[in-house]
Amino acid sequence: MTLTGHATGIVWFQPENYGRLAAMFEDHFGINSTYDEWLYAAESRRQSLERAGVKVLCVELDPEEFPAWCRLMGMRLNAESRRAYATYIAFKLLNSVEPCYAIQ
Repeated sequence: MTLTGHATGIVWFQPENYGRLAAMFEDHFGINSTYDEWLYAAESRRQSLERAGVKVLCVELDPEEFPAWCRLMGMRLNAESRRAYATYIAFKLLNSVEPCYAIQ
């Protein structure tokens, strides 16, 4: 999700957390892929966005913090919440303020 047209946050995984996080997602994220396969696709996406002039912030998902944030926001553990979390954290980092965030 693009924040301003010039910046975006994308979900990023650390290798040691990939399997644990993938297993908790309701949308079966990564069920047929390894960390290396995910990393290759993610790097390709990041580079493509950067070539288009978009500032990319790689937002790490922590296996404790992300589910807690989802519970707080009333969101399920799926692609929608991953995108929302990446956008939320990137906004905070870029603006050093809390965004006004409404989940419907």
